[in-house]
Amino acid sequence: QTENVRHLRKRSLCWSIFKKLDSGKVLCSYCNKVLALPNGNTSNLKRHVRLKHPGVHFSLQAEEIERRKTLRPITRPRFDRVSKSSISYFSVTEESQMPQDMLRLMEETREKLGFVPNVYQALSHRPNEMRAYVTYYETLMEERMGSHLSQSDKEMISIAVSAANKCTYFIIAHSAYFRLCSHNRILADQ
Repeated sequence: QTENVRHLRKRSLCWSIFKKLDSGKVLCSYCNKVLALPNGNTSNLKRHVRLKHPGVHFSLQAEEIERRKTLRPITRPRFDRVSKSSISYFSVTEESQMPQDMLRLMEETREKLGFVPNVYQALSHRPNEMRAYVTYYETLMEERMGSHLSQSDKEMISIAVSAANKCTYFIIAHSAYFRLCSHNRILADQ
């Protein structure tokens, strides 16, 4: 039974960044650039945010994921379909060829975050390395007795380590997760 969810469509989150001008154009609240708004289409606004303000872009993506969780899916959710194409030099393993524990891990991650991180899909063709990576991550991030670090604090430390290692992927990934944990859209980008 498929429900039509078009009527639940909400206004684009990029309108929180732009102000509509009388001339039919819009003003970016971050860089004060004036952009055209052809037929009310927000594609060029989203492109501007993605290219000129990447931290804000990832923050909006994280908010969009949270917003989608409130909508009932049209079909049974699976892995993030956007990431099905090859994301690196590695091929993405088909679900039918993955070990059951990897499938379970990806499904749990998708339910928790709303998507499957690209690093999981890239490592899915090497299950032993993926298990080692996940075990290492869980060891670092697990709650410990007597620890005074919150999940947000741990993610901020991960951002700093990723920046010191010049690893753009993990800077972006941990920044997005920090925004979800802390509900602070700006702090991760400072």
